[in-house]
Amino acid sequence: MDRLQFLRMSLSIQHDEDIASHLSAAYCASTTRQAQSNWKVFQQWLPADISDITEDVILRFLIYLDEVKKLSPHTIMNYRNALALPLQLSFGINMSHRSFSLLARSQFLRRPPPAKKVPTWSIDAALVTFSRPEFNPPEASTEKLFLKALFLTALATANRAS
Repeated sequence: MDRLQFLRMSLSIQHDEDIASHLSAAYCASTTRQAQSNWKVFQQWLPADISDITEDVILRFLIYLDEVKKLSPHTIMNYRNALALPLQLSFGINMSHRSFSLLARSQFLRRPPPAKKVPTWSIDAALVTFSRPEFNPPEASTEKLFLKALFLTALATANRAS
C-alpha cells in the first residue's frame, strides 16, 4: 500500500471518507512524491518478522539510514518527517518524542553537515576590474568580453531556488 492510501485509511478511522480525502490532499504533488519514495524505502527495509510498528522499529530504521545507507542527517530527518503523520495516526508513534530528537542530534554530531563556503572575493573589486577599458569595447578582446559575460551571468544566476 502506498503512503497516500495508508494515510487516507488512517485518517478515515477518525473522519469520514470525504474529510479524509481532503486532509490527505494537503500537500503538493512534489512533496507527495518525495514522501512516497521515503515510504517505499521504509517498506522495503521493514523486516518480515515485525508484527507491530513501534518507536524502536522506527529508531532502528533511522539508524539504518545513517549507518548502512550513509545518508546525511538532513536527509534522514526528511525520512522521519515523511513517516511521522501516517505512523502517528495508525500506531500512535509521536516523532517529536525526545528519543527521535536525541537520535537526530547524535547523527548530526557524528556527521555534521559540511560548512558552507562563503566566497572570499570582493564583488566590488570584480566590478571595478570589469569596468576597465580592457574589458569594454572597442579595446576588449573577444576572450575578455566572454569572461566578463560569463562572470556576470554566473553572478546573476547564482544561488537560485529553482
